[in-house]
Amino acid sequence: MIEDVSDPTKAKVPKVRIPKAIWQRLCTPWKNAVIVKLLGKSINFHILHARLLKEWRTEHEFEVIDVGLGYFIVRFATPEDCTMVLIGGPYKFFDHYLAVQPWDPSFHPARAKAPKTAVWVKLRGVPSMCFHEAIVLYLGSKLGKPIKVDSITLLGTREKFARVCVEVDLSQQLPSSVALDLEELPQSLILVEYEGLRKICFHCGEFGHTEDICHFKNPGKSAPANNSSAQAMIELTQALQPDPAENHMIFGPWMVQQRKPRRKNSVSQHTTNSHHAQSPTSSEPPNSPPRIPAKSRVVERHVGNNVHQAR
Repeated sequence: MIEDVSDPTKAKVPKVRIPKAIWQRLCTPWKNAVIVKLLGKSINFHILHARLLKEWRTEHEFEVIDVGLGYFIVRFATPEDCTMVLIGGPYKFFDHYLAVQPWDPSFHPARAKAPKTAVWVKLRGVPSMCFHEAIVLYLGSKLGKPIKVDSITLLGTREKFARVCVEVDLSQQLPSSVALDLEELPQSLILVEYEGLRKICFHCGEFGHTEDICHFKNPGKSAPANNSSAQAMIELTQALQPDPAENHMIFGPWMVQQRKPRRKNSVSQHTTNSHHAQSPTSSEPPNSPPRIPAKSRVVERHVGNNVHQAR
């Protein structure tokens, strides 16, 4: 039975104790639930619900609960649906990762730390002979818990980078590179690029803020923000010589995936072409009415009929 255990002589805040048996019964309906948060972007409840329905094709319906501060709890009808969602990631909405973790009775959004989540990682600089699943997974294990290797990476037809899915702890420093020792060859430096993680500090290597507001940053040793990936790679390689074990980790813009420029809208080109098509050099008389495409004429007649009928 729930009881009042307040001590009026020591504390002014009322205190209630829930017995263990009642607490276990309260937690039972939540065992098939997960905690989700869209990283680096706020999202509306209804939009998230719609995206989850489209992404998670579960056997039964699920319930989405907004618990505040960007966190949501999703409760499933069966443990099978819950397990399918937990192992089916990573999930990306609006180019941002959706962190999914098992429900924990001690979870509180105000006390929650950055979650662990599965992300796709590009390893740039992997030698061609190392494009093997076991080696790529082992390299991924230096960043977190390796989950799987991208199918194109396994084919070995595109060797610009090796792509591996890794569960990373976003409350910890994110490694920016991995040094690979090769027998009888110079040390190979592999740069790490995290897909979908936009806010990575190039000073402390943590996720969730940028270099200009880093609370660890020394203003006297600020790195230029517009470093190119090529220049950053050169600086990092030089900094790791001659003994990488004695150097601190260096962070830079190669850690963040660059967004591809959007294609220009073809409307302007279409308008230009239409303008040229109706130029004065046309054989039609200059005062003749503009020609209307067939579909547009049908719509225009239909509208005219409707107007006539309304009269």
